[in-house]
Amino acid sequence: MRPRKRADRARRSPLDWVAAVVEGIFDGIADFLCTWGRR
Repeated sequence: MRPRKRADRARRSPLDWVAAVVEGIFDGIADFLCTWGRR
């Protein structure tokens, strides 16, 4: 994961929003799979 620039976060473009949402979703899916994979 690459660090985000704070300046980019100030001007939130729709693309940034989509990227953040998708990243969050995939993060949740990865967490979910990891949790179930341990069982």
